[in-house]
Amino acid sequence: MQGDAGLVTSEMEDVFAELGLVKFPLTLLVAGNLAVAYGGASVRAARPYMGFAPSAIRSVEADPEAGRCLLTVENLTTFHELAGKRPDGAVVIYTGGMPSPSWKRAYGVFVRALAPTASCHHWGDIDVGGFRIASHIAQCCADEGRVLRLHGMRANAVPPGTVPRRELAAPERREILRICERWQWADEAAALGSLAVEQEAMEPSWPA
Repeated sequence: MQGDAGLVTSEMEDVFAELGLVKFPLTLLVAGNLAVAYGGASVRAARPYMGFAPSAIRSVEADPEAGRCLLTVENLTTFHELAGKRPDGAVVIYTGGMPSPSWKRAYGVFVRALAPTASCHHWGDIDVGGFRIASHIAQCCADEGRVLRLHGMRANAVPPGTVPRRELAAPERREILRICERWQWADEAAALGSLAVEQEAMEPSWPA
């Protein structure tokens, strides 16, 4: 694993998730105008959202007016808020923290169902964990010939004093900048300050 030594417990949990070393993969929560081939049936994703076992998702078909924007979000509260106010042309998926191998495989199925002109976005915490998650999703997009854009992850766009923050350790900041350089997220790198920002404390919004 890249980065500095001295992983804390939460980072070890991320490593286990990356390797698929979890007893039961988290349910994949999705909101969108979609039909999911799930096990032996075709299931419509009803409002406000539905949950699927990632390993049982076989294929996805998006309605013609749907699938113009796919947004993944790191935190459950934000997912619920966005799912309840979802535009018809958008799909939102909850990452459940660090994506597991089964989640990433299922995510690729959703990406392949999108229109060629659709955009892929991710919104997570402005901290090292949030950017690690984004990096995994960016690789999934790259595997499908897509580019992942970040949403709501420019620290200088969050007004000072409006949300709780904590100090970013120097190794965390270096790793975030390495990730941004790898995926050419220049705006997010330039906006990074010395403080981490939790996504759940920000006002829910959709990509423009």
